[in-house]
Amino acid sequence: NGKVYITLDPNGNASEIIVAGVEVSRILGNVYNIYNFNASVAMSEPLRNRSLSLDYPLITCKNQSAKTMVVLLQINSTATQNNIYSEKNCIILESTNATEAIRVADAFSYRLLSIIQ
Repeated sequence: NGKVYITLDPNGNASEIIVAGVEVSRILGNVYNIYNFNASVAMSEPLRNRSLSLDYPLITCKNQSAKTMVVLLQINSTATQNNIYSEKNCIILESTNATEAIRVADAFSYRLLSIIQ
């Protein structure tokens, strides 16, 4: 009965991170009729470019609760490897760069579908 937010940084390399977010939201949401969670897109930071107007909520791991799950797509350029981990009701998909974000989203999706462990 809760909500799942797929959260990404709108100020990063948008195309790869958006593709990664879409892949995850398709599995968790109702597109493929698998999990059918009430999934929405959110931003992890405010937009730096004030000329753009995006009407998405600002959601981070701080917003997680028993009724709110957050899937945070995060790029950490200082990380030495990609990583998937959780902190309470926040799942962090951490990648070393924007291109790797798609690989991390795929790995997470394969785990959700029980294709890999």
